[in-house]
Amino acid sequence: MADIRTLSAEVVIVGGGPAGINAALAAGRGGASGILVERYGFLGSMSTAALVYPWMTFHTLEGKQVIGGIAEEIVARLKAMNASPGHVRDTVGYVNTITPYSPEVYKYWCLICCGRRG
Repeated sequence: MADIRTLSAEVVIVGGGPAGINAALAAGRGGASGILVERYGFLGSMSTAALVYPWMTFHTLEGKQVIGGIAEEIVARLKAMNASPGHVRDTVGYVNTITPYSPEVYKYWCLICCGRRG
């Protein structure tokens, strides 16, 4: 007979992309037990698996920052690890700023931070 384990948690997050990572960190910081499920063998989802890169839309076209919180904290942590220059001007003009990052460092950081309570 196969060994079957039962897992239980207060929060189950399906999808380990940027939104799932933010949700997992928020749940853990709020004291909830959680399970983060991702189909790939690493976190980041399309940001790391398919290199959907760079992140965009932290700012409006006028330059006002509209995304902050945990997402902005992740950018700051990646900057501290020399894995992102932070928000830089989009020279193409599609958006106000883009946020380049190292997908490999991002995967590593997510694994470390999502494995503990933020």
